[in-house]
Amino acid sequence: MGLEFVISILLTIILVSLENIQEHLENPFDQIGEDDINFNVEKFVERLNHKSNY
Repeated sequence: MGLEFVISILLTIILVSLENIQEHLENPFDQIGEDDINFNVEKFVERLNHKSNY
């Protein structure tokens, strides 16, 4: 009798957790989270300009 509630709550927790993981993995450039990509644009352009001079 109480098993239906436990299964539905457990399924809800699992699906919400997977949704949160998907949101965090969706955009690696948003600078929110520990797995983000930090890209210094000014330094990259400076290196490109330096290499093109040779």
